[in-house]
Amino acid sequence: MTTDSLPIRVLLVDDHRTTLWGLAELIGEEVPRLALAGMATNRTEALRLARAKQPNVILLDIDLGCDNGFDLIPELRLACTAHIVILTGLSTPGLRRRAASLGARGFVHKEEAAERIIAAIERAA
Repeated sequence: MTTDSLPIRVLLVDDHRTTLWGLAELIGEEVPRLALAGMATNRTEALRLARAKQPNVILLDIDLGCDNGFDLIPELRLACTAHIVILTGLSTPGLRRRAASLGARGFVHKEEAAERIIAAIERAA
């Protein structure tokens, strides 16, 4: 939980609705420590929700179909004060370094255990 005992509000950004559903279920299992701030499948939705909901952490996929998660990081950082954790299925060398250089606070591969994803969210918060 955050220092004031409020739940960590998490915004999920992924272009796959099934992935969003699974992540939302994972967040739901962690109430009251975590709370779902919203789900977005593209850049426009992500920016709108980031501004409106002011999440503590954004779990962001790099590959958003027509949108690039790397390009979205600076925009999200301007839209809210949330810390960004990259959640990706990509294994390309240099991704972690690039994400960190753009301001991401964490990096988790989609194949990681649920506990590792939750731990990354909590560390970022």
